[in-house]
Amino acid sequence: MLWFHRDIENRPIRFGAMIGLACLLAPVAARGAEPVAPPRFEEDILPILTQHCLKCHGLEARQANLDLRTVGLMRKGGESGPALDAAALDKSLLLERIVDRSMPPKKELPLDDQKLATMRRWIAAGAPADNPEARADASDASSIAPDARNFWAFQRLKRPAVPTVAARDRARTPIDAFLLAKLAERGLSFSPEIDRRRWIRRTYLDLVGLLPSAVEVDKFVHDASPDAYERLVDGLLASPHFGERWGRHWLDWCGYVDVIGDDTDREITKISAGKWRYRDWVVGKLNENAPLDRVVLEQLAGDELVD
Repeated sequence: MLWFHRDIENRPIRFGAMIGLACLLAPVAARGAEPVAPPRFEEDILPILTQHCLKCHGLEARQANLDLRTVGLMRKGGESGPALDAAALDKSLLLERIVDRSMPPKKELPLDDQKLATMRRWIAAGAPADNPEARADASDASSIAPDARNFWAFQRLKRPAVPTVAARDRARTPIDAFLLAKLAERGLSFSPEIDRRRWIRRTYLDLVGLLPSAVEVDKFVHDASPDAYERLVDGLLASPHFGERWGRHWLDWCGYVDVIGDDTDREITKISAGKWRYRDWVVGKLNENAPLDRVVLEQLAGDELVD
């Protein structure tokens, strides 16, 4: 207080500036006291459950018939009853088991104090969730939003009617008719047909990623048989280069590389022993024209398919 007295006596202007500054900061302090929004299931709670609980209750297993993937499933509960009690959320079985450290089991990673506090706040706020599918019971069909239900991947296969197009002479296949119909909506059509030399070049690059030789080009250009195009395409599809060309995309998505380690020194190259076997397996499956669902099954299950 002595400092303020001296400042009042000797520097009244500075004291007035301090009072003004305090008045300016007062609203800021008041705004900072606004209540913090409660945790949300999707952003705050589900990551905790995924790390600590869903291995046994939702993903790999449903121990005690309990599924914790959604709020609705928590309310449905398992063999011990609802995991969330709507009448007394603070006494919910989910919170009770976490607090007494009986869950997760001792062999699993326990929740730290911060995560436990987040769970408490979420339950105290009424276990809010933004996604309707997370709030509803999984057995309730109405929990699936219409746009999700109508997603193309979940529709039954059906054969649509082939559209009628004005340029019928350009529609050699039903697929051409569908393409022409969409192009016509925009006032467009197919580009002019290319000559045979360009056609074989593009077909080679597309199917096997290689250019045809001059001999192969001349042979195709002078082939007057009506099935010349079909025979050329069938030959390229049967080529081992087809699997090499299109298997590259599969391998790229899987993150496949022949080498291991970092790329800090271009003079150092480390090859992983036996890694090429997976690469050749992918190429071989494409060359066998194996069904993609079987390829996915074999990639995921691996040697589990073998007794």
